[in-house]
Parts: sequence; C-alpha cells; structure tokens
Amino acid sequence: MASLIAAGFGNIAAHVVRIEKMITNARSFAQGLILGNPIAAEIEARGAPQPAAIMAALATALQREFGPDSGCTTMQAIVFAAQKP
Repeated sequence: MASLIAAGFGNIAAHVVRIEKMITNARSFAQGLILGNPIAAEIEARGAPQPAAIMAALATALQREFGPDSGCTTMQAIVFAAQKP
C-alpha cells in the first residue's frame, strides 16, 4: 500500500479473494504454475532446464503425491482498489 500512497492514491482498500478450483489435469495445472507467473523467466535466467522439462517433472510429482488427475486447490489473490484525486 505504501507504493499506492507514494503515487498519490487515496481511499485504498485491500481484499483477499479465495476460490476453490478443480484440477482436472495435472499437466495443465503444472503448466499454469510455471508459465502463469514470473517463475518461468527466473528458471531461464538461472540456466535451469527448460520450462517444459520442469512442467513435466512437476506434473509427475503432483500425480505421485496427490493421486491421479482430479483434485481441488484453493487459489487466492489480493485485490487492491484505490482512487487518485
């Protein structure tokens, strides 16, 4: 919130939004975890294996840990609303 205040915003509100999401395919879920956020750039910057190899390993680990495809996870986002005079 300090950045919003420093940028001149006021009337700031923050809300945590949670949803339960069905996971119907571990490979698609792994793809979202890796490519759906900045971690893919970190993987490449560190010279680690290609994201595809990491997604495959993650999908295998998810299936091993939680069973065959189909499950549920809680997803969460913090949403900010602000006004600039």
